[in-house]
Amino acid sequence: MNLRLRLLNAALVAVVKPQLRHMSNPLAARRGFERFARAFLARPSGVIVEREHPEEAPELFWHRPAAGRPKVLIYFHGGGYIAGSPRTHHGLLASLAKVAGIAVCTPRYRLAPEHPFPAAQDDAYAAWRHLRQTGFAPRDIALAGDSAGGGLALSLVARLCAEHTPPAAVAVFRPGRT
Repeated sequence: MNLRLRLLNAALVAVVKPQLRHMSNPLAARRGFERFARAFLARPSGVIVEREHPEEAPELFWHRPAAGRPKVLIYFHGGGYIAGSPRTHHGLLASLAKVAGIAVCTPRYRLAPEHPFPAAQDDAYAAWRHLRQTGFAPRDIALAGDSAGGGLALSLVARLCAEHTPPAAVAVFRPGRT
């Protein structure tokens, strides 16, 4: 891991995560998370960002490399289920799309406390269903997420395995950690 990533990870673990744990106002947490992302997480060039508003799924943010394969990674952002968004993760998502050479789709899943459990899980499943209905086969879809988003990816995998339609792959970073 390069020095910049080590410093970013250290800042997230030492400053941002403890603030999220002790924040009593979710709106303040969201604003802080958005400010941090704008200040420290740049988006690389060579990636097209688009938004999709499907009727049956949450708003989807797509990060597409200039030349990509017909596969997709659904990425669930972290933020303790109360903060974070596809916008806070633009830099990471664009980098993943560029390096992997595939589209990265990130649902804007509903956050607590306005939308209690199981709203986020329902949105994750709706995003999966939407991709399936648009022509992606399970073997062409991978799941990933960080922190709470990692937990969300794992809960979706459990549901998909029970339905005998598991994704091609799963990668999680510090799942369920807030």
